[in-house]
Amino acid sequence: MSRWRCMSCQAIYHDTLPDGSRYAHTCSPEVVEHATFDPGGKQLTPERRYARPIIRNENWAADSTEENPRIISEGKGRIVDLETP
Repeated sequence: MSRWRCMSCQAIYHDTLPDGSRYAHTCSPEVVEHATFDPGGKQLTPERRYARPIIRNENWAADSTEENPRIISEGKGRIVDLETP
């Protein structure tokens, strides 16, 4: 079971579920930057929401076959994540 980091959304995930089935990562379509506050509760920055410009979707594409599997969208790709949790 490999541990991966999505380069589009920075999610860390395993590509195999505990039961052995395949996990297909898909980035959230929206990015949320949470508001920040100082220790006294004064808001320093507002919440910001915007569409994620590049999304990875590892679900099988409609024209995918067993001999030629293809995901819907590569996004910015993924790398093996070597950090230990």
